[in-house]
Amino acid sequence: MSHFTDTYEMVRQITQEGVDFFFVSFGEREIIKIVQYLYIGSFQGKELYNLGFGDYNYRAHQYFDDIVTNNGDPYNVYHTVLATIPNFFQIYEDATLIVRQRQYAKISGGLPYRLHPKMLIECMQKSA
Repeated sequence: MSHFTDTYEMVRQITQEGVDFFFVSFGEREIIKIVQYLYIGSFQGKELYNLGFGDYNYRAHQYFDDIVTNNGDPYNVYHTVLATIPNFFQIYEDATLIVRQRQYAKISGGLPYRLHPKMLIECMQKSA
């Protein structure tokens, strides 16, 4: 589905919260990466997902989106992340996708990410 020829092989895992794609960055070191599509709520009748990306620590089952790896393969990594988007929409055809950093921590009783209502409306208008 992707037009990129320099992507890494991915493994897809569907979870209760969304879908994760794992791949290994083969630059100066071998680093496990994750692209995570996390369900964060419903907006105007559409499912809303956030795209998260980072280094994955399989021992701790955590990913870190605030680490700059500089592994020497930025285009391969970037193209691999982009190649997950069509795969996501094959699974969740009518979803709306946003991209926010994980630093916008969970808020009690609400969506897992701080989302400004104006931003949500703009995202919905652009996706319509």
